[in-house]
Amino acid sequence: EFENFMMSKHGTQYQTLGKAKWNFEVPLKDAIAKGGYTAPTCQLCHFEYQGDYSHNLVRKVRWAFNPTPAIADNLGHSWFEDRKTAWVDTCSLCHSASFAKAYLDAADKGTIQGLQVEQEAKKVVTQLYEDGLLVGQKTNRPAPPLPEKDAPAGFFQLFWAKGNNPSHIERIHADMWEHDVIKHYKGIFHANPGGFTYTEGWSNLMKDYSEIMDENTRLRESAAQAKIAKASVNSTATVPASESGGSGLGLTGLLLIALGLGVAYKIFGPFGKKSEADEASEEAK
Repeated sequence: EFENFMMSKHGTQYQTLGKAKWNFEVPLKDAIAKGGYTAPTCQLCHFEYQGDYSHNLVRKVRWAFNPTPAIADNLGHSWFEDRKTAWVDTCSLCHSASFAKAYLDAADKGTIQGLQVEQEAKKVVTQLYEDGLLVGQKTNRPAPPLPEKDAPAGFFQLFWAKGNNPSHIERIHADMWEHDVIKHYKGIFHANPGGFTYTEGWSNLMKDYSEIMDENTRLRESAAQAKIAKASVNSTATVPASESGGSGLGLTGLLLIALGLGVAYKIFGPFGKKSEADEASEEAK
């Protein structure tokens, strides 16, 4: 949070125009009018609610710490809209209300875009798990400690590992929702378009997304090749050994026998038919 603020537009203002020139002794309600603040601090934004300041930091919470689809799907609910209005009021201490609302709307859309990337990757990892194709899933995947239950890219995998649990692709996805999406969202809402929104957030989302898609393709192509090889072995036709213990004839041997019989038929005619000389000799007798 500190690095995010210091690299943001507000943090840049603080570092270039604040510190020595700002009066940190005045109450927060007088920070701009009497304290000489030219940009907000963390407290000025997060402590403020309808003109008052307190340590109640949840009254304006909307996305909270970790963006989720459940939040994204309900942003139009009055519960969320009321909190956005409170944020517009806070931002309006320095900006126009129209600018504040437009910026917050854009930040919501950007957060949703980042969340969609992570959720698409989650579907891929989940499907690999359900298909049993994760590396070592059928041979080297110990169950996590109780009461946790095994799951693809589970929360426990951030702090526990054994064998191939988690697999590489799951750990990448865990980084997406635990770090990339959050940094992306924090960067947008804290007016930090470069360092966190793109470098730490969106850029890492794209990197981890591409790694997951590559790994998905590799695992599925490998599984498909193994299936073809197995089917090829099973379809090799052989004649079983005779009951007397003799060796069975291969397919090639049977074909050669059939070809020889066909040639003999063409030369000698149907087997068992007497020659003309033999018939003439019998008639003479």
